Amino acid sequence: MPARVVISGSGVISPAGRGVQVLASAIRDGRPLMEPDDGLRALGARAALSARVPDVDTAFDGLPIDPAARPFFGRFSRIGAIAALDAIEDAGSPAVGRVLVGSAVGPMGELESCFRDTLLGEQHPSRTHAVTRVTPSFLATFLAGLLEAPRGGRLVSCACVSALEALREGVELVGSGVEDVCLVGAVDEDSASTWWAFDAQRLLSQATSTATRTRSLSGRPGGFVPSGGAAFFVLECEDAARARLAASQRGRDLVHVEGVFVRNQPLASSLIAFPAAAYRAALADACAADRRFDLVLAHAPPTFADADELTLLDAALELAASPVPVRSFKSLIGYALGAAAAIDVALAIHQIRSGEVLPNDAGTFEPPMRRLEPSLTGGNVRRDVRRVLKTAYAQGGAAGAIVFAKGARE
Repeated sequence: MPARVVISGSGVISPAGRGVQVLASAIRDGRPLMEPDDGLRALGARAALSARVPDVDTAFDGLPIDPAARPFFGRFSRIGAIAALDAIEDAGSPAVGRVLVGSAVGPMGELESCFRDTLLGEQHPSRTHAVTRVTPSFLATFLAGLLEAPRGGRLVSCACVSALEALREGVELVGSGVEDVCLVGAVDEDSASTWWAFDAQRLLSQATSTATRTRSLSGRPGGFVPSGGAAFFVLECEDAARARLAASQRGRDLVHVEGVFVRNQPLASSLIAFPAAAYRAALADACAADRRFDLVLAHAPPTFADADELTLLDAALELAASPVPVRSFKSLIGYALGAAAAIDVALAIHQIRSGEVLPNDAGTFEPPMRRLEPSLTGGNVRRDVRRVLKTAYAQGGAAGAIVFAKGARE
């Protein structure tokens, strides 16, 4: 029988800054974290807003990384390293067996810099390290070496389901006893050329100010605001985690991962079509044992697919008959592609531990959302959050779901 897998530590960096508390505070206050982006306009994009991760270099400078290795880190790797090492510290620095890093597009911003070097003759600040800085797996392998993980590290890429796919593999490795501890997370950076490509698909919000941004789950498919960020987690067997934390006198509420489910469907006629069959299958897997949840964190970027996603959630969970809080915070914090689901996982853990259900971005709900308004409205809700469902989907026909449960205090 597989062992119970728990999350014993987490770290996050987002457009709100470093740490889940500052992120939760921004969401609680309804404070949008995006601003006008001249880089998007310079590329000819219709979109005008993005949400960038602040103070990355300052936070990275404080990490215990050899100065000789620092030139190898581009912005992508710096963002990831901050969240990853914060998770290790939060867990009490356990010995890690393997590192898994999810990402949808990798270090595209660093690649842009290299192109400028090659094509335009501009001086890249670390020209001799350019190849390493654009290698997506560099972060995973470096972290594995830094943490002396005997089975190394690797990149997991499955578009915007990358975080869930990495977590699924980590949970299987720990639950089966192959690994005692895994460090698992996801990172994507705020890259102008990546956002330009999404803008060409007409998936980005064309709002010119935060006042006119599209709200997630509102029923208005106005497109998402791009962002970047990272979140990492320490996965380990529950019994070992309790014994280790008790010995080190680091008491905390552990969060049990009941299951991670990733499904795929044949390629649709359009890569940007909502993968309804895969989403429905992943949702069925997640609800097979028990479909009662205290909180649902939907994908909801917001795009045209928000209504489809909410319809499937309602069919599986009967949201209208028994209102369950359904949340998506992307219209406040932006959408960080492969890292978005990982950031939501960090927020799920925060809400389980705090008993605080954070509010959706306020907005006007339209059909079919209006019928489910009791699940979508309301400010901060204090309740015993014991089980959380987090869903995600991606271009290319992938979808996933992860279920968390609150554990007893060790």
